[in-house]
Amino acid sequence: MAVRGDVSSSGDIRSMLSAVEGELGPVDVLVNNAGRLRIESLEQMSEESWNEMIQVNLSSVFLMTHAVLPGMRARRWGRIINLTSVAAQLGSTMGVHYAAAKADGDGESEHQARHDSGRTVRRRRRVRRRRRAPGR
Repeated sequence: MAVRGDVSSSGDIRSMLSAVEGELGPVDVLVNNAGRLRIESLEQMSEESWNEMIQVNLSSVFLMTHAVLPGMRARRWGRIINLTSVAAQLGSTMGVHYAAAKADGDGESEHQARHDSGRTVRRRRRVRRRRRAPGR
C-alpha cells in the first residue's frame, strides 16, 4: 500500500494514518526516514530554506511519533526507528540546516529511548553512512 502526504504537516499525517489503519490496521512499527537535502552554504541559505529543512528532517520525526505513540502505548507494543545521518556527528558540507536537523533528531531519539527505558515501545536510531568501494 502506498500513501502520499507531507510528513511535515500534521493534517496530512492524520489523513495518511487514517488510510493506513483503515486498510492494514494499527501501526506497530514506524520508520522515520523522510529527508530533504539541499546543498547550499550559510550565505546562500534563505530563512525559507532553513525552515523547510527543519520541518521535513526534524519536525516530521516528532509529528509522526506523536501521532502513532498513543496507539502503541495502548496496545503495549510498538517499535520506532529513526534513520539519521553521520552529518549529525561530523557536520556536513551539504548545509548547516541539514546537519542541525539531523543532530537534533539524534537528540530526540536518545531522549525518547531513555525516557521509555523498560517500557513497551522501543526506539532505535540508525545512522546512514556513505560507503566507498575500494579503489575509488
